[in-house]
Amino acid sequence: MMVFRLLISFLLWGVMSVSLQAEVPDYARAESVILCEEEGRGLVMPSFDEAYCRETTYYKFSPFKKLVWIKTTLDVSDELIDYKEPLGLFLSGKIASKVYLNGDLIGTNGSPAMQAEDEIVGKMDVVFYLRTGQVKAGPNEIIIQMSGHHGFIPLAYPIHFIAVGPYQYPPNIALQGYLPSFIPFGILLVGALYFGAIALYRQQDRRLLLLPFAALFAVGQLIAEVSRGLIQYDYPYHDVRLVLVMLFAAATGLCLLVHVVDRYGNKHKGPALIFGLVATIIVVSMEDTFGGKALLALQGPAFIGGLGVGLAARAGKEKALSYAVVLLAFSVAIQPVLDAFLDVYYFYMVAALLLFMFVQQARTNEMEKKALAAERARAERLQQILADTKERQTPSAVKVSEAGKVEMISADKIIYCKSAADYVELHIEGRGSVLRAGSLSELEKDLPQTFLRVHRSYVVNGEFIKALKREANGSGSLQLITGDEVPVSRRIMPTVRKALV
Repeated sequence: MMVFRLLISFLLWGVMSVSLQAEVPDYARAESVILCEEEGRGLVMPSFDEAYCRETTYYKFSPFKKLVWIKTTLDVSDELIDYKEPLGLFLSGKIASKVYLNGDLIGTNGSPAMQAEDEIVGKMDVVFYLRTGQVKAGPNEIIIQMSGHHGFIPLAYPIHFIAVGPYQYPPNIALQGYLPSFIPFGILLVGALYFGAIALYRQQDRRLLLLPFAALFAVGQLIAEVSRGLIQYDYPYHDVRLVLVMLFAAATGLCLLVHVVDRYGNKHKGPALIFGLVATIIVVSMEDTFGGKALLALQGPAFIGGLGVGLAARAGKEKALSYAVVLLAFSVAIQPVLDAFLDVYYFYMVAALLLFMFVQQARTNEMEKKALAAERARAERLQQILADTKERQTPSAVKVSEAGKVEMISADKIIYCKSAADYVELHIEGRGSVLRAGSLSELEKDLPQTFLRVHRSYVVNGEFIKALKREANGSGSLQLITGDEVPVSRRIMPTVRKALV
């Protein structure tokens, strides 16, 4: 209940945030910058007209393993200046930084340096509070000294955002975009737990764990992705986050491929799996960005699996066509997110794909369950027939002590047995009743399988049953060929009806 309330609170908070954002003026964002990155000259602020300085776009340069300076101009609107809330300068990237606004130092994020040992790492996403009067309407000059010595992956676009806007905690900006991901998160998590529990219960078929693991890895990928909106982390963790996203996507793709090959691979499962893995690895290795790698790690197996299942459908494989269509449609549908780093739309598509597969797996499980129940019923019926045949050929005998002597009574002559305190009444064909010391449960162990427990006080010989009568309250009675009537309890009625089918 607590988790449910927390999710609802987040969703309501997200709706309120979106509604409030509609009234927020546009951010003043950086576009082009002047970059100065001459080795050995990074400690002193340049004039930005040196020969080693050049103009570029803010995201098309990298401070990876070096110290650089940039200068840009932000054109701040009158609406932003007059906005009722405080303003902040937002800086997002894999850097430690020192920031100047209109000639004044407004803050540092870590401490940039020429060497890694001198650098203090900064946060990936940071906002510098702007006092009244620090920013003006119109052009504002931003100068930033930055370094990125502690990252271990040279990204193509390490700087994500330079802008002035209403002040807020930096992860909130990312979280507002990720709030809708609670829906696919719930679908994936519930699917992983539910079908994982089924797979563990049916221990004889470990292949049923493939889809739950695929969903679980997708949940891991989503958590790694959303972590940027949950914590304000140091920029080196961003590389770890990107690697986790890619590895989780690859693990999801691998489970998906193995599941599809196992379901529709026929006699060529091994070669088909190897081909799919090799092809996916080649395609992923050719992509430069981590977003593209993570996307292709799942898109590749889906597309290759769709083609393979399409061939199985052409060969007449049952229900293969729908699988092929969904896999190919999925591989095409997630293509638009290649240029954006795995937005929420991507996770909706993954959840939809796995939901389809969960439904198909549930149908398969139900069919297998029914087939197993039918097979078990046939086996029980056969066992009963064999027991009846054996009993007719060699009837069992029940030992009864009466008047100081021991008598063996043939079980095929006993019509039914009735509990009577510390004794059991044996109703015998053509003879009447005989008392036997002991409980009905003890006697039941000595009786052959032709006898059926129909009530806590009655055991009946199936050979003497004529008809079953069922009452409105769920209980009933057995009509015997001798004219006797034996009660059937409501609890045992389903078992009796099944045995008499």
